[in-house]
Amino acid sequence: MSITIDGKAIGPIGYGLMGLTWRAPHLLPSTSQAFEAVSAALSTGANFWNGGEIYGRPERNSLHLLAEYFDKHPDAAEKVVLSIKGGFNAGTYQPDGSPSVS
Repeated sequence: MSITIDGKAIGPIGYGLMGLTWRAPHLLPSTSQAFEAVSAALSTGANFWNGGEIYGRPERNSLHLLAEYFDKHPDAAEKVVLSIKGGFNAGTYQPDGSPSVS
């Protein structure tokens, strides 16, 4: 059975980005290590990636990591389907689906 999202086939295994940006600072992988990890995931067929603004600090979360990765590897952006968690107030951790929440 083949699954597609937005016209793109996705592999049978997804890849979560939380562990690359949401850990104690001394346990966080370096950016190059994180890039190696996501590249390895993609090369093995895990092209359905999950991230979110809650995975890390407001100034450095998985969305920042994704932007940096796709800036460096623009060809990968066409291969990946993203699932991004959001819709909450980062200050209160309460649900907030208003248009002003980014």
